[in-house]
Amino acid sequence: MRTYKFAGFPSTDSVAAAVTFSVCAWFLAAGSLIVAETPGAATDASAPVAGVVSPVVYTAPAVAIAPEARLIIVVEARRA
Repeated sequence: MRTYKFAGFPSTDSVAAAVTFSVCAWFLAAGSLIVAETPGAATDASAPVAGVVSPVVYTAPAVAIAPEARLIIVVEARRA
């Protein structure tokens, strides 16, 4: 298998190390920005207000279950 040679670099190892370092630096910077971000910085107008309770009402649709769907499943097993 042929290895590709980059023109201005002595070996592909230096290119791989540079790419790895760049990616690690990017994730380090992004992670630190996520951790350092204050909750107030991303305030949305539609976000719920703290301390205000809004009731959630869900009514299930009235669907009759067919009699054949009301089966009991029994699982049996033996040790070998």
